[in-house]
Amino acid sequence: MPITSGNVLVYAFVLWIVGFIWGMIVLAVSTLKQIPSIAYVAKLPAVSVVLIPAYVAILYYLAENT
Repeated sequence: MPITSGNVLVYAFVLWIVGFIWGMIVLAVSTLKQIPSIAYVAKLPAVSVVLIPAYVAILYYLAENT
């Protein structure tokens, strides 16, 4: 199955939605703001700890299905 610009846009949108939803969850919980940050990755480590593996898993799944 060839990669089309439509597929790329759909995959980018899926990744953006996952990040947006997780960001809303993290920002809604004020106690997570007191956790020390991970330098050069994110101000809120709860975002990066979950999103980095989630992005890798989503990218692997999407790459396997193309």
